[in-house]
Amino acid sequence: MVLCMAALTILIATLNDNHYRWIVIRAAKYFAGLEITVEGPFSVKLSSEPSITASKIRINDISSPDTAKIDQLEVKFALLPLMSGTVLIRHLLIHDATVLIINHAEKPFNIILPIFENIALNNVQLTISDDNKREAVCLLLGKFSLDNVEDKGHLHIKGKGTLNAKEFVIDGRLGSLTDILKNDKPYPLDLRLDMAGVHLTMSGIIDDLAHNKGLNVHVIAKTGEVTNLLHIFNADFPNFDQLSLDAKIVGDVSSPGLADIQLSVSNASDFNLTVKGSVENMLTGKGTSLQVSGSCTSKNILKMLLSEEIPEIHNLKGEGHIRDENDVYVIDALKLNVSNKQGVTIKAEGIMSFSRAIGKMPAFKELDIHCHLLSPTTTWHLFPAVDSLPETGAVSAKARVRFSGKALSIEDISITTGESGQVRTKWQGRIGSIPLSGSKFPSDIDMLVSIDADEISDLTPLSAISLPNLGPLKTTLHIVEQKGIYRFKDIQVSIGSQKSLWIEGTGSVDMAIKDGSAYLYGIDAEVKASAPKTSDTLSFQSFMGIKLPRFGAPMIEGKIKGNMTKSSFEGTIRFGSSQFNTTVNHTHTRTKQRPSVMIKIVAPVVHLTDLGFYTKRAENLPSKSKPEPKPDRRLFSDTPFSFHALKAIDLSAFVDIDKLKGKDFVLNKLDLDISLKDGKLWVVFVKIIYKNGFASIDFTLDAVSSKPQMALKLTAEDVNIGALLPHISKTPFLQGQLNLVVDLQSAGNSFREIVTALGGEIGLAIEKGKIKKTIEIMGADAVSLLQTIRSKAEYTDLNCMALRFIFEDGIGKSKIIYIDTPDISIKGNADINLHTETMNMILQPDDKKRLGGDTMTSAVTINGSIADPKVRKLPFKEAAILYGEIFIPVVFLPARALGHLWHLISKDKEEDCPCLIMGIGAE
Repeated sequence: MVLCMAALTILIATLNDNHYRWIVIRAAKYFAGLEITVEGPFSVKLSSEPSITASKIRINDISSPDTAKIDQLEVKFALLPLMSGTVLIRHLLIHDATVLIINHAEKPFNIILPIFENIALNNVQLTISDDNKREAVCLLLGKFSLDNVEDKGHLHIKGKGTLNAKEFVIDGRLGSLTDILKNDKPYPLDLRLDMAGVHLTMSGIIDDLAHNKGLNVHVIAKTGEVTNLLHIFNADFPNFDQLSLDAKIVGDVSSPGLADIQLSVSNASDFNLTVKGSVENMLTGKGTSLQVSGSCTSKNILKMLLSEEIPEIHNLKGEGHIRDENDVYVIDALKLNVSNKQGVTIKAEGIMSFSRAIGKMPAFKELDIHCHLLSPTTTWHLFPAVDSLPETGAVSAKARVRFSGKALSIEDISITTGESGQVRTKWQGRIGSIPLSGSKFPSDIDMLVSIDADEISDLTPLSAISLPNLGPLKTTLHIVEQKGIYRFKDIQVSIGSQKSLWIEGTGSVDMAIKDGSAYLYGIDAEVKASAPKTSDTLSFQSFMGIKLPRFGAPMIEGKIKGNMTKSSFEGTIRFGSSQFNTTVNHTHTRTKQRPSVMIKIVAPVVHLTDLGFYTKRAENLPSKSKPEPKPDRRLFSDTPFSFHALKAIDLSAFVDIDKLKGKDFVLNKLDLDISLKDGKLWVVFVKIIYKNGFASIDFTLDAVSSKPQMALKLTAEDVNIGALLPHISKTPFLQGQLNLVVDLQSAGNSFREIVTALGGEIGLAIEKGKIKKTIEIMGADAVSLLQTIRSKAEYTDLNCMALRFIFEDGIGKSKIIYIDTPDISIKGNADINLHTETMNMILQPDDKKRLGGDTMTSAVTINGSIADPKVRKLPFKEAAILYGEIFIPVVFLPARALGHLWHLISKDKEEDCPCLIMGIGAE
């Protein structure tokens, strides 16, 4: 043993300062994981109280460079107390130093305090940051001293500096060094701190200072400028008038706690906060138990607490109990009351938890709150999102709001609006998940909804369109969401009243949300609609923006099924006593460019009056003077037609009507086929049977080519136009049996292109009919004309009227025009040029009743613009009737369906066919 001590003495005696410098550097790296660099002088003095002096020191933590820089360091410590485990620093001097401490979340900040007898610190800066190197605490000690003044036993503390840029001054007295070393009685302390307007006193004892245990220190703090204090910790709060704190610091220095906390913060009469309770560990928050209550009417503080999204809150009251649990703060027994000047109140009770970092707003972790809202009006302006709601009356809403850190859920929803107003709604159910991400939609929904309105137009503010006055509305439905499918099921909608316009619907609608867009996943519904009176549909017409014919009382009843790729309607559509059994099928797949629609309509009996075709009596209508045509007026426009609709859809339609009834006539077996595929339209009336006659129509249109091609074929035999015309014309100047043949072809993109390319034939014959008496002006001499004109309502017999036009490239020629009545017969021919919009017609009247045997009268020529032709030999105003009631209808025969097939005349017996008797069946 003696030899060992002798060897150690010799070794120590032979070491110099550089050897000690190497030993300190190696020991710091081995035991503490620190890399120390000493760039200035380094010296060691050995004794029972060895000392070290060094300068230009740089200390780097392995995980954090630039941990500390010290310009000058002197330290003297006692060896003997180390035998009992006490670290006693006799003297510590530090000049111009910066120290960085990173408080790792996974490694709670821990501090070991040695015992100091004398400390002198000048210009020492300590910074504490978190893992992301965000600065939390910055302490700068300009001057700080701890020493035994005048060697009277007590240790005195004096210091000044800044904490987070706020100046402070500390002064106080501690127990003696003897008391620390003996550790046989509690160690006293008495400190005063002035900082940012805060006056803080700390007085009490530490039971075991040697081991930093047994804190029992009474803390009293008062300030009239709380804002400056909060700014120390980077918290931006409005100013408060008063803060008072009375508490005890207990526990150990490494984990100090607070007991008997009495905290009060107030600001005149618009803010008050009280906190009572304890915190077991102020550094970690463990063992927190605080009872908090307060009220606030300050607009600035409310904006800070509740954000600018809800600016209309004027009063907030609350209370709750804050405790720590699993590294978060939990507020249970929470009660909140919110109100504004509009009379809106919100009450909330429940529990919430949140985490917080120093200087940052708390972040919610979990939430479970029961809320109850009452508002005397719908537009209560609490949230900007509901400012646009229509005023429907008082609102009562209850719900349970839950949050788990990822999504928000609202349970036990019960919302009632406008109980005594014009619009009443109820919502009951839950929304299981409301993602906080804007790209996702709410899910796990189960909601019962009812909407009642005295008048559906009252809902206009809620919709993007103006709703018509259709009557009261009653709606109920059940909304559910599962696996991305939003299903609106058990829908029941009723609009109007069965005494007037009535609409009813039941069924379900499924919607799918994909990539932020909604898709119709499925629909299965039954619809019914009726209007006992035609006038009841006027508001509906106004809503649609179209003028509908005066239908018979409408009724619709059927089923709708389908989704995004296919849908169907099957049911009955009725107007008056005319019933149409209707089937509509629609398909649209991504592999096809156009949707496809199939329609089938079957009706046993259809009345024209039910479809808005009523007999029109010209004599009961006010007469209208015909406007003078303008010389430059053009009949045919160059404006291109839009054939987009023909290229956008494929259509197949079939209409089968057994009987079509009008006044004094019946059409039997009206069959209509419509086919539209790949831009090619085909319309076919298979056959229309009328007594002994019939009619058929075949129309084709090919819109695919650059110049759409079209063709019309129409055949009619022995059709009573006297019965048909009153349903479509106000001036039925003709009656009789019609035979018609039309065979026309053309191509073009505008009306002018089509008529100038027109080719084919139009021929008609009317027999056994009547014609207005005024038409006979063609066979009257100019002198006798005024003597023969009678009332416009009178007719004369028409034995035969026949003509034929052949068109080629828009030029039509008629080699025969024939009209025969008991008093006059007319023959003639005509040319029509649709390019120049001109005509040239020659008529030779033959007055059968003229005396002297010479029945021929002067020929009549009609030529010039079709819009304003010139009539020769008839200089009187009556010549205009010739233009207005005969020849213009001839030009537009296909549109007015007035024509006659020449070859059909030969099928009749001569005694039954006046035109055959006259011998004009052929050219």
